[in-house]
Amino acid sequence: MDRRHIPFGAHYGTYVSWRNMKKRCYTKSEISYPRYGGAGITVCEQWQTYQGFLADMGERPEGFSLDRINGLGNYEPGNCRWATRSEQNKNRRQPIPIRNALGQLVGSHAVIQQALG
Repeated sequence: MDRRHIPFGAHYGTYVSWRNMKKRCYTKSEISYPRYGGAGITVCEQWQTYQGFLADMGERPEGFSLDRINGLGNYEPGNCRWATRSEQNKNRRQPIPIRNALGQLVGSHAVIQQALG
């Protein structure tokens, strides 16, 4: 991203986190959209603007990224934090394996849930 396009006075890393959050939820061509917006994850009304997001979250600390505490919940105050990679790895949604009557793996709950819409 070209730094000339961020709002005056915005912290670059914080702005990029905000922008990427919105892209995951609302840009259908975004590679991660199916796991976020396509799965019903949204951004709260206040965080539709960078200023509203910044007022709640503050500046992103160096080495941290945006994390949803409840991975099935929306991007909103009370469900988001700045977390290290290690903290985020401990907070990942794990796919639930789906097996047929013969015990063969046929997919995962997350993949099948997305296919069913």
